[in-house]
Amino acid sequence: MKIILFVYICLFMFFSCTKMNYVDEDAFIGTWELKGRNIYNQMTVSIVKEDGKLKGYIVSLPNNKYGEFFLEEKSPWILSVSRSANHYFKITEEKIASDLFVIYNLEETSTFYVTFSKDHSKFYLSENTPHGIVKESSIYYKRIEQ
Repeated sequence: MKIILFVYICLFMFFSCTKMNYVDEDAFIGTWELKGRNIYNQMTVSIVKEDGKLKGYIVSLPNNKYGEFFLEEKSPWILSVSRSANHYFKITEEKIASDLFVIYNLEETSTFYVTFSKDHSKFYLSENTPHGIVKESSIYYKRIEQ
């Protein structure tokens, strides 16, 4: 009897804790400014849900010659968002000048592991973190509009 009660309490605590850490993917919806990557300084991206999938589009270009030359407003930037755990995600971004990468048969997208700040005002990116476990990175998106 004690064993059954112990197992029940452990399962209850486990499912309660995992539910508390759950982040709805709709937390991505809104307008975000990309920080920590100089080439993309001041670029804003709007993330919307289309046909049940999250996608991000450039709202304003970075304030430099590369952004003005290789990017266009309203063009796709975040191509996909996928969940890797209750509060960890992966996003795939278009690379700047991706058309040139295609010509040379190189990867035209970048994939990042993502986690949100506690108040969901930022999400942090990391390229090399396994299983989406990202701490406060210097590269992040900051929410500027819901």
